[in-house]
Amino acid sequence: MRSIAAGRARGPLLSAALLCAAVALGATKFPSQAPADRGRGTFDAVVWQLHLQGGGVWIGGLLGLLLLALPAVVNGAGRRAFWSAVIRRFSVAAMACVAAITLSGLFLYWAHVDGLSQLLSTMYGRVLGVKILIFGGMLLIGAFNQFWLHPRIEALREEGDQRPLITVLLRRFPAVIAVEVLLGLALLFVAPFLHGSARNQAHQADVARRSATDIPAKKLPKLPAKKVSTSTWVWGTAETAAVVVVMIGGYRFSGRLAARRRENGAVPATS
Repeated sequence: MRSIAAGRARGPLLSAALLCAAVALGATKFPSQAPADRGRGTFDAVVWQLHLQGGGVWIGGLLGLLLLALPAVVNGAGRRAFWSAVIRRFSVAAMACVAAITLSGLFLYWAHVDGLSQLLSTMYGRVLGVKILIFGGMLLIGAFNQFWLHPRIEALREEGDQRPLITVLLRRFPAVIAVEVLLGLALLFVAPFLHGSARNQAHQADVARRSATDIPAKKLPKLPAKKVSTSTWVWGTAETAAVVVVMIGGYRFSGRLAARRRENGAVPATS
């Protein structure tokens, strides 16, 4: 088996494993029956897939980078060129994932939450609030990595520091690595608890409070799905354009910043 995995079949096997993982993740939100409104049902399913697959690729990519950073995984002679290219490529994938998560998350918030008050008054809202805080923390760390940590590592390389990347990270930036890993694990822990809808939970709680008799939870009424109007499409298009512009601008700015720092580091000091 080891000879097969290390031979020509390695690429197809890895691709098949990734495909199976993506299908298994996506299957958690596949509809169990055909929706009455096929157009809306298809759109909801696509949004959920963007949300799940974006998070899976982002967090999985971070874990993959940590594994690649282990000593002896990358040849010492080509380590510098390898990591310079890998970090920039992963930045593109990570930003695409963040954009997918952000846009799909905005739609899911619109579909399942009526107002900020439901973030505190319902179980769905409280879990979602915790998830948003964790996601925001990961975004801040991602921005820190993009605009400060990665250029700083490039500067250390220019100064002649050729230690393995994992050694540099753990010795110089241990808090960043620890916080990022903990937030990723916390996000994976919280996500499965996000069930139902804040709208329905608030409506059902109101119905139960007004009812003179106890109503079984299964018989409590549910609100119909929100209708998509022209204003919804306008706001959605504007949000999509804004997220795309911010992501592209951030990527280009970070690239210029890293190049500028490398050029400054390459200039010999003069007395």
